[in-house]
Amino acid sequence: MILKQKINLPFADYLLELNMMLNMQKNKSLPVLVSIFLIIILNIFFLQNMILGIVCSVLYLSSYSYILGKNLFKSENKCFVWLLGFVFLLVLIIICGTIIYYTIGLFNWCIALILFMPLISIYILQKKHTCHSESLPCHPESLPCHPESLPCHPELVSGSNDKISKMPKQVRHDKRKKTKFLFFLDGIYFGLIISLFYILFINKTTNAIVSPWQVVPSHFFIIYFLSTCILLYKIFIYTEKFNLFLITLHTLLSSSIALIIYQIGYGFDPFIHRATEKIILNSGYILPKNPYYVGQYSLIVILTKIFNINLNIIDKILVPVLSSIIIPTLTYFSLVKINLEKKISQITSLIFPFFILFTIFFTVPQNLANIFLIIFIFLVLIYLKNNINNIIKLNHLWLLAIAITCIHPLAGIPALMTVWLLSIKNPVNPVKNMGHRTCKKIKILSILIFAISVPVIFYFLSFILPDFNISLDLSNLKTRLISDFSFNYLPFHSFLHSIYFLKILFPVLIITLTLLSFRQSYKKQKHLKLFLIIALILLFNSLLLSLFSFHSIIYYEQNIFPIRLIHFAYFFILAFILSNLSRVPCKFTKYNFLVITSIAFIATNFLYLSYPTYDIIEKNKGYSVSQSDIEAVRKIQEISDTDNFVVLSNQSTSAAALQEFGFKKYYNNNFYYPIPTSSPLYKIYLDITYNSTKPEYLAQIKNITGADEVFLVFNDYWTNFKKLALNYQNTAKNSYNINNKIYIFEY
Repeated sequence: MILKQKINLPFADYLLELNMMLNMQKNKSLPVLVSIFLIIILNIFFLQNMILGIVCSVLYLSSYSYILGKNLFKSENKCFVWLLGFVFLLVLIIICGTIIYYTIGLFNWCIALILFMPLISIYILQKKHTCHSESLPCHPESLPCHPESLPCHPELVSGSNDKISKMPKQVRHDKRKKTKFLFFLDGIYFGLIISLFYILFINKTTNAIVSPWQVVPSHFFIIYFLSTCILLYKIFIYTEKFNLFLITLHTLLSSSIALIIYQIGYGFDPFIHRATEKIILNSGYILPKNPYYVGQYSLIVILTKIFNINLNIIDKILVPVLSSIIIPTLTYFSLVKINLEKKISQITSLIFPFFILFTIFFTVPQNLANIFLIIFIFLVLIYLKNNINNIIKLNHLWLLAIAITCIHPLAGIPALMTVWLLSIKNPVNPVKNMGHRTCKKIKILSILIFAISVPVIFYFLSFILPDFNISLDLSNLKTRLISDFSFNYLPFHSFLHSIYFLKILFPVLIITLTLLSFRQSYKKQKHLKLFLIIALILLFNSLLLSLFSFHSIIYYEQNIFPIRLIHFAYFFILAFILSNLSRVPCKFTKYNFLVITSIAFIATNFLYLSYPTYDIIEKNKGYSVSQSDIEAVRKIQEISDTDNFVVLSNQSTSAAALQEFGFKKYYNNNFYYPIPTSSPLYKIYLDITYNSTKPEYLAQIKNITGADEVFLVFNDYWTNFKKLALNYQNTAKNSYNINNKIYIFEY
């Protein structure tokens, strides 16, 4: 071996030779990276082969992530280096994609330029490191370490091969026995996980459902509870790196339930975003170029191009897969970096995704931005609490905050607030020559400005964006306080009572843990109060924002922006609580069974509550897009006498039209299907369904749109469906029945 040949050299010469060899290895990676890049570009422009695209894309993301991470971050753990490299590779793609989209567009050659940017970054970083290593002193007396401290290969150390043979026989026997038991636990866990995935796949549906639990059998939760218990037990008895893979797999299962069950798609907003992304994929841009969501659009379009698979697949899996890969692993390494026990860190990395599961099981810009905001918070935690090795730098946090803003500006606000406050107290910043008092005054002034910043930004946006109208309405405060602090009687319904009781007590639990964490960190870890400051700023902004009425948003979504600010505050509070876990005992030998079953029970409850529910206590009303909706919009397109028509339907049918035909037609800036959040057609549709058909409604529709034909669509789950169907059959020009689930009436 090369190292064996060099070991006889003087220590200084050996280090110099070793340094040169490492630099050669770094330089050797560039031809490989260039080759992968060229093959991807060749596939985008000419070959367009799906298998080649998938293989090269995986190689691109994995190799570029590791090399970028190795050059950006100083850490001995390769997995942590790769993870950070992967995050910042995505950050680089998002920022470059956003800039190029606004300036030019996401054409093929622009995507090639974006993919080339990480390669340029890696080359510059390696060049910088090479120049730095060449300037290092090579004299023995100037070296900080001793030859004995140099890590060597086991083969170079005399007698290292005899360590296992010298191990006592009983110890070797116990070790083999323990290994067999761990394999046995892994086998049971994999069997349970495969069973859970199988249950989900055999119960997937294209029917209209409100909750995935309507089609998932109850024994799914029993198996899920057992699998969680097995995984927790394995973590308790043996903390190994393979546990991180199992935790990632567990998170993937938990966040993929909607992805698997809803075969056509979950929700309404994802259909709008996918329709927009398809236009950008085919045309390079969409007009007008709005100042939001472009971070997600550019990332999905680029991933679709390089993987060469259907955009719908990339969009649907992006947030569940990305969160499963990043969140548990980053949670673990972040807690280890702030000196928590590995066992506690692994248990926390398993539990933490359940607290944010509501935002990671489907893809929309807000959820993607939330993932990156959580990543940002964990990196801030490392930066504040343990940055001795300078792993995370302020520049990294600025880049991440900008990327979050590109994805969703609202989520970017708390990130930019945080990094600005960090910049004020940082020793290397533009105001470093100012005194401590001056910096403190700037910090206090910044906090006061931030406390009212969101409502002020929204107010100015109402003048810039034509469809974003707001007004002050003080009566909203009373409504908000009543809805937030009222306590509804919870009837007893067997097992469901305990689940919903946990939901009611959860805010109280978070407040209690926050107060306990504040008490613990008040004197010893004052630097962590930044998380509480940002959380309080966001909560105050949420309260102020609830005083406004948003005229472009339907009545039942008026609180959507204040609630999102509460979610951001919740993420910061969770990080504050996690940062104070150091006093949690690691040994529960007497109470292992109780602790494991309690955690597994809570995790299973969170799984149930994080998805929409439809049970005797809580009944959600948002039905999914069904195959009948797809057939209905195709039928309308087929039977229309002219192309000048509008359709009045619920949001599921409108989502189906978006998937099938995109943004096909507009009448006076109104989409020809109702959009519940902004379209006047949806309000007319509700009036028609509740007040029966009247001539003035049809005249109103024709005045708004100028359409010659009007189609009314009713699903079988709509209120008074049978009565409405009988009434409209007598007044409509024609009527059509779709699978006895949807009726179409032509006027």
